[in-house]
Amino acid sequence: NLEKVTLKFKPDCLYGQAGKLAISINGEEIYNALPDCDLSMVPLEFSSDKISVGENEINFKTEKGTYILSNLIIASKLKDMDFPTYYFDLSNERYEEIKAGKYKLRVKLDFVDTTEWKNGELIFNGHTNQFETKKINALWDLSEDIVQGSNSIKIKPKKTLEIRELRADLIE
Repeated sequence: NLEKVTLKFKPDCLYGQAGKLAISINGEEIYNALPDCDLSMVPLEFSSDKISVGENEINFKTEKGTYILSNLIIASKLKDMDFPTYYFDLSNERYEEIKAGKYKLRVKLDFVDTTEWKNGELIFNGHTNQFETKKINALWDLSEDIVQGSNSIKIKPKKTLEIRELRADLIE
């Protein structure tokens, strides 16, 4: 899910006494040059395919001399997540019954655990409903936001979220 990875560092060295600096990530070289020791931070963008899931190893090596590398930062930018959208159809008859108040549309999310906080957004036909709970489920009455025909539900969690069931019911 990485879009971009950047290594930033501040090199301190004595000109004429320091050789090329080689930097590798997981054994693959991403830099081999004499850095500008006057820069406050050297930004070095590299391909995200050099990063592995889990632990990664970064190595610095020089031909000669000594470097003092400080303020090392590896910054990553993640791709935007595309969350699935779920659709269901509502007949004209059911639509009219909900609008008349005979039925209500209830949407229910059942979660896997009760120990962690679950938070995010449930987006129904473009209307956003926030949720933040430790409970095993979350319920919404979405009768006001229904449309005749195709209706859509999208769940955008703030962090990884395990959902056991997503259910839309007509309740009298």
